[in-house]
Amino acid sequence: MNRLIVLGCLISGLITGCLWRDPELGALALVVGTLTLGQMMGVTLIATGHRRAGAVIVLASSVALIPAGLIGALGARRLLDAVNLEVFEARRDGT
Repeated sequence: MNRLIVLGCLISGLITGCLWRDPELGALALVVGTLTLGQMMGVTLIATGHRRAGAVIVLASSVALIPAGLIGALGARRLLDAVNLEVFEARRDGT
C-alpha cells in the first residue's frame, strides 16, 4: 500500500473533522467528508486487490479536494520552466 495514499486520506479526514466542528461550514464539511469517504473506499479496494479501480477512485477524490492547489502548482511549474529556460539560454550564449 502506498504510504502517500494513506497519508492523504488521513489528512482529508482531519480537514473534515475540523470543518465539521464549525456549524457555519456544515455544507462544506459534508462535501469534503463525502470525498474523504471516496478516498477511503478507494483505499479499501486497493487493499482487497482491486488496485486499478481503487487508484482511480482515490485519484478522483483527491483531485477534487485540491483544485486551487493544483492550479497554483501548475502555474509555479510553468514559471520555474521559464526561469530555467532563461538561465539555459544565458549560459548557452555565454553571457
